[in-house]
Amino acid sequence: MMKNERFEGAYRKFRKLIIRYVEKKTSDHQFAEEISHRVFCEFFIHMGHIDPAAEKVWLMRCTKRAVIDYLRRKQHCMESLSADIFSDSEYDGAEFFIAWEGLVSLESRFAQRELIVHIFRDLEQVNTRWYEVAILCFVLERSYAEAAEYLKVPVDVVRGRIRRARVYIRANFYDEFLSVIE
Repeated sequence: MMKNERFEGAYRKFRKLIIRYVEKKTSDHQFAEEISHRVFCEFFIHMGHIDPAAEKVWLMRCTKRAVIDYLRRKQHCMESLSADIFSDSEYDGAEFFIAWEGLVSLESRFAQRELIVHIFRDLEQVNTRWYEVAILCFVLERSYAEAAEYLKVPVDVVRGRIRRARVYIRANFYDEFLSVIE
């Protein structure tokens, strides 16, 4: 059997199992897709050394390790973000996250900051991975590359999360934003 055929067979056979397992552990379908992709990339690289009878065991072991790593990184990230992360000195960069005109007028700065805190708290509730990336890039002022390295995901994943978070924020908070700047 050729390497590609073996890979495609394992992919068809075990992909749904891996995704279901990750979704059960994390309640996040997008993350389950990402883990599935990573696990199968590793499988493709190492499958010459894996007994065909042990493919399922190898894939599930890699999946479990990836989930554990994710949960540890998530816990570490949350612990490193202190309760006062939204203090004046730390979250000025968050204003650029919203990317709307006129955010920094002096008379509405306090109301804007309250709105930003509200937005970040809502973002954390809606999707913790959007929140993590937003905190890293716009509060802690890390580059997309640094955030990707810290989260151990590709830079394109960071960009995608930022884009989706911005779309969500604009859809859900634009009217509130307009009331704050008036």
